[in-house]
Amino acid sequence: MQTTFTFVKSGKPSLARQARDILNIVEAKGSIEKEDLIQQIQIDVKSKQTAERLLSYYKTALISEGFMEERKHG
Repeated sequence: MQTTFTFVKSGKPSLARQARDILNIVEAKGSIEKEDLIQQIQIDVKSKQTAERLLSYYKTALISEGFMEERKHG
């Protein structure tokens, strides 16, 4: 099953830096597949955590606050 993340609205300054970085990637693409997003997080986001861990940690807050949407398809 494929997962796509779609940008909805810009983040507020109080978002954690890594959450803002992830949202910026999604915003730049408009809509991005999960695997592509993970690859881009590895390139753009500085962290000791893996890209998968960062995405799983921040996606709940980004989705619940209405900054992006997650759609599963396929």
